[in-house]
Amino acid sequence: MLLSVPRIECFNPLFPPKWMGSDTSTSNTTLISGKVLSEDTVSFKSVKYADLPFDIFKASYEQVMEYALQVSIRFSKRTSLPISEALTGKVTEIEIPIKSSNQRVHAWDIRNKDNKKWIIYYYGAGDNRTSGQGLYKEILDNGYNILVHDYGGFGKDTGNMAPKTLRLYNQALMDYLKKNGVKAEDTGVIAQCIGAFPATELAKTNPNLKFLILTSPVNSIKNFAVHNIAAKDTKPSFIVKNFKLDDAEQAMHQFPYALDKIDNVIKTETNVAEITVPTHIIYSKQDRLLPPGDVERIAKHTKNLASSTALENAPHGPSAPMIEVISKILGINIGS
Repeated sequence: MLLSVPRIECFNPLFPPKWMGSDTSTSNTTLISGKVLSEDTVSFKSVKYADLPFDIFKASYEQVMEYALQVSIRFSKRTSLPISEALTGKVTEIEIPIKSSNQRVHAWDIRNKDNKKWIIYYYGAGDNRTSGQGLYKEILDNGYNILVHDYGGFGKDTGNMAPKTLRLYNQALMDYLKKNGVKAEDTGVIAQCIGAFPATELAKTNPNLKFLILTSPVNSIKNFAVHNIAAKDTKPSFIVKNFKLDDAEQAMHQFPYALDKIDNVIKTETNVAEITVPTHIIYSKQDRLLPPGDVERIAKHTKNLASSTALENAPHGPSAPMIEVISKILGINIGS
């Protein structure tokens, strides 16, 4: 089932939306379940389709996108957690208006009354704003307040993660902090996994941010998708267990160039090359979710690399060893 893509459906990489430049009306373009393939050399019958609530050959672009969005929203909501005892009384649910739009950013404002500095946190692909509460407590204990929001298609948000949307949401977050008397110089950014995309976009346009911490950062949508769907020998067990991937694997092996169109829509190594904000990178050498060499490539291209930490035997997510390194960085920066 080509739509059963692990959490990446929020980017809809198998269904390039209009902002990616796909054009299904041109004679030299074939659209297979939303994947743009140049030249009319591929037959629709070369890919199997199953379990779709519509006929893929007759479905409109809107039907496909709506289905992918609903799948992604269900997945992101599945891991929602109640507020922990450690954060009780410190979390305020807020809605931040977006300029020139009737949309709002759904977010948590997490603070200790004595904390003066702030962290904007961007979570990973399988998470939402409720997921990182252990890390949030550590951040609070280090003297920082936290602003964490739902991305497009995650949690309560019904939007998308087009680059334009990421920038609008980022601007809304900075406007909210400014309204609350918070300067960019007193704000740091922490990003996990795909959170590297919006985080590096934010750092590019806000050079006065105090620091940027990238944990297990994804370099490109294409690399992440191919590695976790088509790589039979390295695919993480939870993906094999929870998602039907036979059709996706077949399509990616048969048409490896199908995702080329989205490779540079947002690319972390390109963004970090332009960022002057001090950047820290933390990752695990045994991370099976990230393509081998991708994080090293990000570090190599980082213009202002403050530190790069490679952990041994740590998982992809914000584990205790990773949080310990984050805590040390926060401690160093809180007094400066």
